[in-house]
Amino acid sequence: MHIGDPSIAGWLILVAYLAVVSRCYLQYTQAKTELVDPYFWLMVGGFVLLLGINKQLDLQTVFEVGMKDLAKSNGWYAQRRIMQTAFVAMLGIGLLTILVMLRGMLAKSCRNHKAVCLGVLLLCVFIVLRAGAFNHLSFLDTQSYWGFNAHALLELTALCVTFYGARLSKYTHKKTSTQPVAFAFCANNGDNVYCPYCSMQAAAKAAEGRQFKCKACEAMYTVRIR
Repeated sequence: MHIGDPSIAGWLILVAYLAVVSRCYLQYTQAKTELVDPYFWLMVGGFVLLLGINKQLDLQTVFEVGMKDLAKSNGWYAQRRIMQTAFVAMLGIGLLTILVMLRGMLAKSCRNHKAVCLGVLLLCVFIVLRAGAFNHLSFLDTQSYWGFNAHALLELTALCVTFYGARLSKYTHKKTSTQPVAFAFCANNGDNVYCPYCSMQAAAKAAEGRQFKCKACEAMYTVRIR
């Protein structure tokens, strides 16, 4: 059983993972100071860090071997293609569900960092396609060019887009940090209230002039009814 990806392409992609994690950490420390999207950067950085660790540990290979042994011992190895297809489908649906939930929780952060979100989306697409390839459901050309195949190129592209988005966000923070948002605007009394800094939902409902202190980023803001 082969563990890890010791090729030049594998190490180059690992360096890209580390670069993205480092950039997200810098953004997180800056965001904590400026009260702008700290939890967004924490989640993106954590997600990329886990993928980077798995890049060399190659845990999916261990999982594949374990599931193959389990199938043989339980007598359903002949139906393995159906199980593999179901697994890849469930993985895709699960990742899509998580992305939609996070999009709802961090709507403002996603609007502010669209390139980063695109990079994360591409990484999720890569995960599903890579899982399909491991389960003999390849959707991309597996031919290698200069040490890279289609999966590696997609993975590297996703990391570059994420890094670019994180690097670009540095200038966005500089422009907005001098003009902090002091109000959360709502359409009606009784609406849900969201922190204008990190988009965390407040426990209480909207009321004209009501003041809040965000439990996530500890920012102070006041509700205004439009």
